[in-house]
Amino acid sequence: MSSKWSNIGNLRMYLIQPVVWTLIETIFLPYANARLSRGLPLPIIHGFILQNAEIILSTSGLAVCSDVAFADSNKRFLQLN
Repeated sequence: MSSKWSNIGNLRMYLIQPVVWTLIETIFLPYANARLSRGLPLPIIHGFILQNAEIILSTSGLAVCSDVAFADSNKRFLQLN
């Protein structure tokens, strides 16, 4: 961690950094892990379903890929018309 500029004077980052890391490790990370352990709901569009979902995880991001298909009730409706 480094300070580019400060309106309150010289900041001794070597004093602040351990406090910030302690707050992140004891408060933020457990809270984020608890919230994310339940998962993130994907939006469901009425009449469509997701098939063959694939989750791709890299060091810089996360991608969710899937095929979109008609739900069975829509297939029957389309066959009747």
